[in-house]
Amino acid sequence: MSGLHDGKSMLTGCGAVDETRRARRRAGDRVCVKLAQAGMAEELRTRRAGSSRVQADSTP
Repeated sequence: MSGLHDGKSMLTGCGAVDETRRARRRAGDRVCVKLAQAGMAEELRTRRAGSSRVQADSTP
Protein backbone atom coordinates (compact mmCIF):
# COMPACT_ATOMS: atom_id res chain seq x y z
CA MET A 1 0.00 0.00 0.00
CA SER A 2 2.74 2.45 0.99
CA GLY A 3 4.71 1.39 -2.11
CA LEU A 4 1.75 2.35 -4.31
CA HIS A 5 1.48 5.70 -2.57
CA ASP A 6 5.21 6.36 -3.06
CA GLY A 7 4.88 5.60 -6.77
CA LYS A 8 1.92 7.94 -7.09
CA SER A 9 3.69 10.83 -5.30
CA MET A 10 6.76 10.21 -7.45
CA LEU A 11 4.61 10.46 -10.58
CA THR A 12 2.95 13.70 -9.47
CA GLY A 13 6.39 15.01 -8.53
CA CYS A 14 7.65 14.25 -12.03
CA GLY A 15 4.57 15.94 -13.48
CA ALA A 16 5.20 19.04 -11.38
CA VAL A 17 8.85 19.14 -12.46
CA ASP A 18 7.77 18.69 -16.07
CA GLU A 19 5.29 21.57 -15.74
CA THR A 20 7.88 23.95 -14.28
CA ARG A 21 10.35 22.90 -16.96
CA ARG A 22 7.71 23.58 -19.62
CA ALA A 23 6.88 26.96 -18.05
CA ARG A 24 10.57 27.81 -17.78
CA ARG A 25 11.08 26.86 -21.43
CA ARG A 26 8.18 29.13 -22.41
CA ALA A 27 9.67 31.96 -20.35
CA GLY A 28 13.09 31.16 -21.84
CA ASP A 29 11.67 31.38 -25.36
CA ARG A 30 10.23 34.79 -24.54
CA VAL A 31 13.59 35.94 -23.17
CA CYS A 32 15.39 34.52 -26.22
CA VAL A 33 13.02 36.38 -28.55
CA LYS A 34 13.55 39.62 -26.62
CA LEU A 35 17.32 39.11 -26.68
CA ALA A 36 17.26 38.28 -30.38
CA GLN A 37 15.24 41.40 -31.16
CA ALA A 38 17.54 43.54 -29.01
CA GLY A 39 20.59 41.92 -30.63
CA MET A 40 19.23 42.52 -34.12
CA ALA A 41 18.45 46.15 -33.28
CA GLU A 42 21.93 46.58 -31.80
CA GLU A 43 23.52 44.92 -34.84
CA LEU A 44 21.60 47.21 -37.18
CA ARG A 45 22.63 50.24 -35.13
CA THR A 46 26.32 49.29 -35.15
CA ARG A 47 26.17 48.38 -38.84
CA ARG A 48 24.63 51.76 -39.65
CA ALA A 49 27.17 53.54 -37.46
CA GLY A 50 29.95 51.45 -39.02
CA SER A 51 28.88 52.16 -42.60
CA SER A 52 28.67 55.92 -41.95
CA ARG A 53 32.07 55.75 -40.21
CA VAL A 54 33.57 53.86 -43.16
CA GLN A 55 32.19 56.43 -45.60
CA ALA A 56 33.62 59.26 -43.48
CA ASP A 57 37.01 57.51 -43.29
CA SER A 58 37.16 56.75 -47.02
CA THR A 59 36.79 60.45 -47.94
CA PRO A 60 40.30 61.83 -48.56
